[in-house]
Amino acid sequence: MNRENFTFEKVFYITAIAMHINRSHPFITRNLFWIFQFLIVLTLSATSFWFLFNSVVFYDIPAKRYTEASKNGTMCIVALTITAKYAFLLYFQAHLKSLILIVDKDYQLAIDLEIEERDIVIKYAKRGTTVSKFWIVCATLTSALFPLKAFFAMFCTYLDGKLEYIPMFDMRYPNRIDVLKEVPAMFCFLFFLCILFDVYATTMYIGFDPLVPIFLLHICGQLDILSHRMLKLFSEDSNSLEINEKLKCINMKLQDLYRLVDIL
Repeated sequence: MNRENFTFEKVFYITAIAMHINRSHPFITRNLFWIFQFLIVLTLSATSFWFLFNSVVFYDIPAKRYTEASKNGTMCIVALTITAKYAFLLYFQAHLKSLILIVDKDYQLAIDLEIEERDIVIKYAKRGTTVSKFWIVCATLTSALFPLKAFFAMFCTYLDGKLEYIPMFDMRYPNRIDVLKEVPAMFCFLFFLCILFDVYATTMYIGFDPLVPIFLLHICGQLDILSHRMLKLFSEDSNSLEINEKLKCINMKLQDLYRLVDIL
């Protein structure tokens, strides 16, 4: 373990990379190029939501296609949820920056700690990476089901001698688009749009949902260290001045952790 690799960006690289991909990472410079990227993401999410909402309200429910309405309604909720998560990351980006910098500071200090305390920090950091790995597995497998199902269905129709274009989502587009959805070029465009939305949603779940567990686990690790120091303090033969000084340091660290919890 070295200082360069023991940072939030390197330890929780899965979550960090996901935030970089969807451009929600708090350390990305907010310039005109970022605004352009953000508008693309927002347009993608809004378009996907409108297509799904349009299908549920104007076609699925009136036609009593309740199974499709349920599936498309769920994807509408996903579109709204990831947009809310993105807005949350943008609105509280200053707080997120502070949390990441605090974690980086504690990790750098941990390198100079005694082995037992350093191992505690590493143990909780590994638990945080486990949370990130859990989310990348769950989100990736879930999102991969949609295109794989469509590709498999199309492959089956190809084997039967009559290739059919099977969309990722069982939805009805607005009339002017729906009449063209069987045209190869339009089908490819709509399929590509759905895949982009699928990837974007995946990165939002991987980048957003592990954050709170990661920071809470870090706090637990710091409290574990303080508990270890308290036990060690009263088991050693120290004079009152040394005890008071060490208690003061422990109290200052507790105050820092309280502020960290307030940010969360």
